[in-house]
Amino acid sequence: MIRYLILDASSDPRRVAAARAAGARVESLFRRARPELEAASPFLVEVATSPVLSALVLSRRGPTHAGIILDTPAHFDALRGHLRRYLRVERERGGRIVFLRFYDPRVLCALLPAFRPDEAVRFSGPIVAWHAEDGEGGVITFRVSSRGIRASRSVIGDFRRVERERAA
Repeated sequence: MIRYLILDASSDPRRVAAARAAGARVESLFRRARPELEAASPFLVEVATSPVLSALVLSRRGPTHAGIILDTPAHFDALRGHLRRYLRVERERGGRIVFLRFYDPRVLCALLPAFRPDEAVRFSGPIVAWHAEDGEGGVITFRVSSRGIRASRSVIGDFRRVERERAA
């Protein structure tokens, strides 16, 4: 299983800079993002086994909605391609195309539980688990199966401990 982050540069660009400084593979989900769009871009970050990078999402400094954590067997380019499909979606009413900020934990925590099981599987694609800070000192983990989404909550400190153990 490979761990990835999606960091929202519009919420806290310092976290994207920190991931780059740590030597992680970091790419915008926008296709060939122009410099003026980089500041508002979501960035996919390959974490590998570094719990330090996961801490970029679960940081107590700055906004608590600066990104999410993903677990998947998919390789970087395949995952990036899958995620890019959901940046813009068509609204049911009126058919208008809108930008979907699924990488914002506040959006993700409302979006995933609203899906029917088939929608959750299609949206998640190769993603086995989504992790998002809940804004109240916890991490919500959404696990996807053909029966739908199963959510569980843990305290951030416990989540970080498991991260350290996983990396060891």
